[in-house]
Amino acid sequence: MTLRDKIRSATLGNKTQFNSKIVKYNGVEIEVRQLTLKEKTDYYSNCLDEKTQLPNPLKLQVLGIILSCYVPNTNEKVFEDSDFDVLSNDVAGGYTDELFLAFNELSNLNLDEAKKNSN
Repeated sequence: MTLRDKIRSATLGNKTQFNSKIVKYNGVEIEVRQLTLKEKTDYYSNCLDEKTQLPNPLKLQVLGIILSCYVPNTNEKVFEDSDFDVLSNDVAGGYTDELFLAFNELSNLNLDEAKKNSN
């Protein structure tokens, strides 16, 4: 086996392990997962303000929650795109902040990176 084959086997041939965190809120558990590279790139693009082309903080938070929250140990997402307005109107410091904090820790999100990835 060549070095190239070994590298490809160690990367492309290896099952990807995504990190996740469990967030407990009001007696229930929500699993927050890392995004795939494609999801993360699409996420950044969808968070840009149409007029300014700068990251929209509300979209960053709410879309991150919609994309990353799952029923624990399943592939069933908790939230849908249609939940955007309800999530947007949660109280500051509420469950949306807790979920976004977990998402942010898993994705190493920052506004500069979002702007850079949108170009």
